[in-house]
Amino acid sequence: MVQINIENVTKKFEKKNKVTMALQHINLDIDSGEFFGILGSSGSGKTTLMRIIAGLEIPTEGTVSFDQKPVSKDNKIITEVEDRNIGMVFQNWALYPHLTNFENIAFPLRIMRLKESAVNRRVKEIAELLDISEVLNKHPKEASGGQQQRVAYARALVKNPALLLLDEPFSNLDATIKDVARKYTKELQNILGFTAIIVSHDPADIFSLSRQVGVINKSLIMQTGKPIDVFTDPVSIEVARSTGEYNTILVNVKENGLRYNLSVGNMLNMDIDISKVKKSDTIEYPAGEVLLGFRPSDVIVIPSDMAGSSDLPRGFKECGEAEVAISSYYQGSFRVTLSFKDSSESFFCFHNTPLQPGEKVNIYLNPDLIHLFNAKTNKIIF
Repeated sequence: MVQINIENVTKKFEKKNKVTMALQHINLDIDSGEFFGILGSSGSGKTTLMRIIAGLEIPTEGTVSFDQKPVSKDNKIITEVEDRNIGMVFQNWALYPHLTNFENIAFPLRIMRLKESAVNRRVKEIAELLDISEVLNKHPKEASGGQQQRVAYARALVKNPALLLLDEPFSNLDATIKDVARKYTKELQNILGFTAIIVSHDPADIFSLSRQVGVINKSLIMQTGKPIDVFTDPVSIEVARSTGEYNTILVNVKENGLRYNLSVGNMLNMDIDISKVKKSDTIEYPAGEVLLGFRPSDVIVIPSDMAGSSDLPRGFKECGEAEVAISSYYQGSFRVTLSFKDSSESFFCFHNTPLQPGEKVNIYLNPDLIHLFNAKTNKIIF
């Protein structure tokens, strides 16, 4: 296990007199034995950050420390990658096709010049732990995708690393076996106790594995914390969308006594209690046009001719009417896009039965589950 500290790390790439800022002033503290997730879209900087931690890239500015000892600092490598006691699993697994799975796993041990008896013992131990003993004498192409990934894990773990780095490790797996792969990844960390960092664009990877997460967007760390806290209380629309599907609607806000009134033309109208707005000098109070944000799972729609006949979960309140634009089958339910008659705004949700285009529905939201964002900056208001 190893503690990782990243202090004010910036990374610039220069090509043909053009400077690209890959990372800007990154600060992260990752505890020893932690399973930390770095979540971000393609091009956000997440893989560059992982490569800097590994020693495959050099920070232009800033310091990376392992157990309080700098390993990289201000455009200089202090500890080379081979001396950082790191195991790495890449998106494409990077197995040598001409070697057997046994030889792939044994490769880092042979680099360490271990005795052959020690190599055989350690490879068999890790293969048994990962349930791939039966494919050791086969080549990678003769194993299934899930088995190939476990071979890659075995190669990364065979030398007992203090830190395991996972770069989009499940991207090449079929959806049906991704959950199995996530399960044994978690079990491996619990059994072996290494510090782990996973880099992914998929929130499912982060929520199933990580105890802490950092969301990165456009080279900046936007938010850190427990995955559930980042999911339920995002600091910006970008963070909200990084952690799952998210609706935003431009609404007009007016203060009305002890409440705020949110409206979209004549079709959506809801009140929220002013006491729910966080009282802080740094918190903006909503006024004029702002963005209303909510998860598709946090809105309920009921056909208008059935409104009043259905029991609603506690806290949900009727707030207007919308019209079905399109309804399509989606993973066991129906994804429904809805629009407002007198506005260009739209949103989507999920429904257990198909709804017909043009059908009118009543909208129900829970004020405790919504957020308001500044329409210009996309940052949280509350």
